[in-house]
Amino acid sequence: MTGLSVEESQSPLARVTPRSEATVRSQTERADRRRAPGGGEKSRHDLTERLLMTMVWLKVHTIGEMKHFQALAAKFRDRMERHKQVVNAIVGIVDRRIDNRLAKLPTPCSTTT
Repeated sequence: MTGLSVEESQSPLARVTPRSEATVRSQTERADRRRAPGGGEKSRHDLTERLLMTMVWLKVHTIGEMKHFQALAAKFRDRMERHKQVVNAIVGIVDRRIDNRLAKLPTPCSTTT
């Protein structure tokens, strides 16, 4: 589900466990805490389950976001190609008009001394 083997999944857990315990300790040992340590709602899932859910969520949503981004990028490329064609057509029209106007201008007389 996560793309990790059992051995690979132990490494993130080993890195997250001390941080998670430190966070819980800092929250429960605050001076301005209203409840006694141990009070409040308990998590329904242990740290291993929460980490697994987080990794699966990130994998699923990251892939979804990447697919969405790819679709947007393709749409953007198509639009830019259409705009490029329009701009090129306009530039061509302007170039032809300039050439026509230049052709209608009288040629300068060459003066010989």
